[in-house]
Amino acid sequence: MPGPKSDKLWSQAIRMAAMREMEDPNTPGKKAKRLNIIADNLVRMAAEGDIMAMKEVGDRIDGKAIARNEHAGPDGESIPLALNVGFKSAD
Repeated sequence: MPGPKSDKLWSQAIRMAAMREMEDPNTPGKKAKRLNIIADNLVRMAAEGDIMAMKEVGDRIDGKAIARNEHAGPDGESIPLALNVGFKSAD
């Protein structure tokens, strides 16, 4: 299961690939144009109803939503922090 470290590695790899596309000294402006085409296509797909594109655009603009985990014990009560152990005699 991917965790924070592998997510960061993936994010860094994508960022580096994007920077390589933008930094071609032989064809200034051409590579950045390719990135703009990709961004335009993503926004167009989102506008046409592609759910994954909508999610990606939202994540890029607003940032990813933080998952909130609420934990509770039985019947919504707090989780017990102590354990009581009792012994019975074998009589």
